[in-house]
Amino acid sequence: MGITQCAYAELAVEDLEASLHFHRDVVGMVELGRENGTVSLGCGVDHRCDLVLRNGGTGVRLVALEVESNEDLERYAGRLAERSVAVQRRSDPRAGVADAVCFDSPSGLAIELVLTKEGPAYLNPGQGERRGGIAPIDFDHITLKVPDTEAMVEFLTGVLGFSVSDEMRPAPDVLVAAWTRAGSQHHDIAMFKGPPTQTLHHYALRLESFEHLKQAADRLGAAGVAVETGPGRHSVGGNVYLFFWEPGGNRCEFSAEMPRVGKGPTKVWSELPKAFSAWGATPPPTFAEGS
Repeated sequence: MGITQCAYAELAVEDLEASLHFHRDVVGMVELGRENGTVSLGCGVDHRCDLVLRNGGTGVRLVALEVESNEDLERYAGRLAERSVAVQRRSDPRAGVADAVCFDSPSGLAIELVLTKEGPAYLNPGQGERRGGIAPIDFDHITLKVPDTEAMVEFLTGVLGFSVSDEMRPAPDVLVAAWTRAGSQHHDIAMFKGPPTQTLHHYALRLESFEHLKQAADRLGAAGVAVETGPGRHSVGGNVYLFFWEPGGNRCEFSAEMPRVGKGPTKVWSELPKAFSAWGATPPPTFAEGS
């Protein structure tokens, strides 16, 4: 019982129509509805929300975490109250969501704990509706930019019950990055230390395989969207990746083969290049940027 996964994220985009066209017609996501200046999109496998776009600026405005029951919502609301964190309850806030508890994290990022409406018990791309475009199968994870990594990690672990899979520490008392998980997937919310003007390093959509990444790169190229780096395999986490900037001004990762984490110590890295690629690739200079 508890938080099971990262359900969706709400992103600010510089050009809503350009970003919507890209996610719908190139990526192959399905428009679920429009309200309060936002557009909700799904991957089309389970008819649930996987991404929300909002016009104006860049970066992440909200992250939604899925829980299993109303009892979970009540329990987390109680934990937040103990920390004097103000919460709001919402019913039917967007497509596929029955109830939500909303609050602000230490970095200022809004978080929703969401109870989704009944749907498929698991994802089976072969049994969904025929989809066009790149056709990701789910929202996978998000990597934030936060001014205080220690405070954010303590909040996620101490209040929301996350675990830390990996850390990056150039010195023992300096935490510059962390990869945290709600369940067994290696990371649901990761973060890099960054300036207050940036909130997002990247959001990730789940693809099925390395072969799917290759097909995605071909479709991006045909659409005139340049690949920033990849395909490759991360050392930290072990998933295969492909990074690019979507037309709304945010970095997106296509991710596949994310491993599951069992019992064991948190792995500590001392520098980004070794953590970035298991194959010896060096992240480009632009990889330090966020939105």
